[in-house]
Amino acid sequence: MEEILSKSTIGLRKVGISTLAVAMSLGVAGVTAGAANAAAGDLSADGTPSVTQGVPNQSAADVHYQFDGSYPTNSTITFTVADSDGNSCTTAGDQGVEFTAAPTVTVNAPTGKTAPTATATLGSSSTACATVGIQDQVTITLNGGQPSNDTATTYTLNLSNVTYNVGTKATPGAVEVTVGGTGSDSAASTSVSDATIVNRSFMFVPKMSAQPTTTGNPLGTATYSEASPGAYFAAGDNTVTLTLPTGTTFTAGVTPDITVPSGYSVSAAPVSSTAPATGAPKTDGTNVYTFHVNAPATLPSTGATMTISGLEANSSATVGTVTLTSDVIQGTSTSPIEDTADVLNVVNQARTGGDDRYATAAALFNSEFGTGNPGGPVSSVVLSGGELFPDALSANYLAGELGTGTLLTAQKSLSQEARQAIISHNITTVYITGGTAAVSDAVANELTQTHVSDNPGNSFIQVVRLGGADRYATNAKINRYSLVSRQTAVLAAGIAPYDSLAVGPVVFKKHYPLVLTNGANLKNGEVTELNDFGAQNVVIVGGTAVVSQAVQDELVKDGFNVIRLAGPTRYDSAAAIATWATAGNDANGDGTVNAADGAVNQAQGFNSNTTDITNGLGFADALSAGPVAGTNGEPVLLAKNATEVGDGLAGYLGSKSVGTATDGTEIGTLRALGLTAATANTMMKDAAADIG
Repeated sequence: MEEILSKSTIGLRKVGISTLAVAMSLGVAGVTAGAANAAAGDLSADGTPSVTQGVPNQSAADVHYQFDGSYPTNSTITFTVADSDGNSCTTAGDQGVEFTAAPTVTVNAPTGKTAPTATATLGSSSTACATVGIQDQVTITLNGGQPSNDTATTYTLNLSNVTYNVGTKATPGAVEVTVGGTGSDSAASTSVSDATIVNRSFMFVPKMSAQPTTTGNPLGTATYSEASPGAYFAAGDNTVTLTLPTGTTFTAGVTPDITVPSGYSVSAAPVSSTAPATGAPKTDGTNVYTFHVNAPATLPSTGATMTISGLEANSSATVGTVTLTSDVIQGTSTSPIEDTADVLNVVNQARTGGDDRYATAAALFNSEFGTGNPGGPVSSVVLSGGELFPDALSANYLAGELGTGTLLTAQKSLSQEARQAIISHNITTVYITGGTAAVSDAVANELTQTHVSDNPGNSFIQVVRLGGADRYATNAKINRYSLVSRQTAVLAAGIAPYDSLAVGPVVFKKHYPLVLTNGANLKNGEVTELNDFGAQNVVIVGGTAVVSQAVQDELVKDGFNVIRLAGPTRYDSAAAIATWATAGNDANGDGTVNAADGAVNQAQGFNSNTTDITNGLGFADALSAGPVAGTNGEPVLLAKNATEVGDGLAGYLGSKSVGTATDGTEIGTLRALGLTAATANTMMKDAAADIG
């Protein structure tokens, strides 16, 4: 972190403690109401996360402020931060709280209104803090937007990525944020808590994952950090007890590695006991692990740090997040210092894959649409070329209309896996997507010369080819084959597969036509096709790098209601699509998905209970996943690569909880698409740990 503090603020400098994952709460309540539907002048925060004395660059909650359109041009709103005594900068720099950097600032306006631009500036201080060089203020400058007399309209100013440097002697308790300035409403509520200062911290990282009823699952490392000496470990004996919930136990016979500072010691019993055992004790196979920490009679001038690593757990049969409780009892006290941490996600792991893309496609089809399976038996199947992606992605809409799945074949010869699936499941009609450059006449002829079930007593398999001169013509022909009035259609780039992969399950389940565009402009009859369907809503998937802003603007000009589901990368775009499918798209940015966002932005009926993961560097394994995932309401997400989860997928998983609810809020099973070379077991375990 760039050093921004003067010598007078040495108490706010980095002290070697990393960002805290879980911190001890002092129970100070802050205002946690959301900003939605608040009146002008209201100030709110999204929570009160703990921040620790003496630690820089700690995250606080997002802050929201409501103001009306009476602000003058070039007006300012100033946010000031302080600890709970409200006057902490007057005596010494190490007692203060300051902004680490200027927060990210956005302004939301109601539908039909124009929001002002907002610029955040860091560098100012209140009168008290200026004397010791603490930057306790951020100034927001507003310009533009509606006329200055628009007092009937309420806007929402959002501060996100709020981070603080906290002094070593900052007063424990609420961090208070106040607001003022020429653009603020001084008559309304002007103070809110967005963090809580604590003098000690407990974290257990990383959070790990396990499958139900498995043994020996490694846990992360527990760290106890004292900002003030004696905050955890008083002079003499201290009893530390770690407790897992009923049903989960510590694996027996494990001696964890416990580190303490010089002058401190660890033992199985208090040092005052007769001949106490020295060193850390072994776990006994129960859900409780206890040991003792003896601190010196004269505590050092700096707080102690203790770590515990190497513990293992046996998981229960229940899908969910395992929360560990830590109790530290100082001497003969009867009041433990209690902390909690989520240490283990127990999640079902599944995998559907084959030796190659053709085998994976057949495995997916067999699992859902084969005879004796939930979606079977079916009499038809969609067959696409597996060497190119566009025709297979276009097939999702056709498969949805037919109520069947898709298979893949090589261009020159029918893949053995596709042939076996067609024969085994008594398929009578095969719909080929694409021209002969994608699926040759030799493949079509082989099928037309094959009897249903390969039984000479049956009729020959019927073949229907839906192909055009290029991917766009093929796409249009597939869509027109089932030309039914549809209020919503999806627009995707025909030059890249990943956004279409992610939206394929929605296209299948909701029967939304998938229309391909070259991405730069509308030159392939897309508007005519949308009008033929009678579409009013167009959902663009992917950012402007794949579907340009010019395309979106032209659609709006032509009278379509357009939304875009996108992120900075393919992984983020897939997460945006999955979020829309399971929870809806917050189009107006008010923090919730509600009627104001419009019908097309509502959740699409996907439950997320099973979430599919494929390798985001290749499209092959997910080409045939759309019908299976769509049938079961499963979103398809993209991992960064075979071994790394990546930020896009991790962000989506983090927005859900571990569980078996089917309302789109929980994940109970992660299913890998493809074999381990494409989606490694280690990556899937990391993904499971990211949930919540």
